[in-house]
Parts: sequence; C-alpha cells; structure tokens
Amino acid sequence: MPWAKLHQAKSPASETLLIDYISQAQPVTLWKSLKAGHLPVVLATTGGLLLKLLIVVSTGLLSLQQEFETHQTPLLAADKFDSSAWNGTSNDSIPAIFAYAVNALNMSYPPGTSDHYAIPTLRLADSDIGELNLLHICSLLLSHLFGS
Repeated sequence: MPWAKLHQAKSPASETLLIDYISQAQPVTLWKSLKAGHLPVVLATTGGLLLKLLIVVSTGLLSLQQEFETHQTPLLAADKFDSSAWNGTSNDSIPAIFAYAVNALNMSYPPGTSDHYAIPTLRLADSDIGELNLLHICSLLLSHLFGS
C-alpha cells in the first residue's frame, strides 16, 4: 500500500517508505493501518489475527477424551505358583545372581514381576482385542527383596 500511495502522488517518507508494518505487533499494525486508511494492510492483518484466534478456539474445542468399554473375555493362566517343587536344600545361586543383576546392573524384571510382586502370566482367550488394560483378581507372591 505505501508503494501505491507513492505512485499516485508525492507523499512524505514517513507515510510511504518508512512505514513498518512487518516488525510491529499485529494489533499495532492494525491500528496504524486503519488510521492511515491502508485497506489491504487492514484486511491482511485482520485475517492473520482471525487465523490465530481460530487456532486457539479450535484446539480448545477439539480435545481427546478417554472412552471406556467393558467386555467379558475369559483370561487363561499360562502358569501358576507351585510350591511343591521347592527344594530348601538346593545350593543354586541363580536367584541370587538374578536379584543382583536386577538391583545393581539395571536389568529389567521378567513379565509378571516387579520389585515387590509376582503374578501368574495371563493371556486372553480371544486374541482379536487390541490394546487394553486388564483388571483381574489373582493370587500373587509378595516379596520385600530389596528392602524398599
């Protein structure tokens, strides 16, 4: 717009070449262009402000929410706790080595175990279900192995 004004007639440099609509904040640009009567600048600045407002409003309206569904699906225990095979006189050091590796060497726990609990491995009878969270009441083995 300043170039068009300069093309039409002589104008002071403060109204043509030295006008800075780019580096100012958009509300300031809108106000100055309204005062100067530069309609294309007013329209472009208003469009930019409306786009920013649209982004804020649309992200506030379009939000994710959790949906819960309940399905009755049988769970099958792949293994179970069996203390009948316990041999208290065994000198096997593998459990102690494994506990040391988990505690000192940052090795991960096997599936179904944590630092305090061990639960049987469960699997779904129906494998068509995707990602889900299971709520199941089962027997567990409680341990205070590392004293925490």
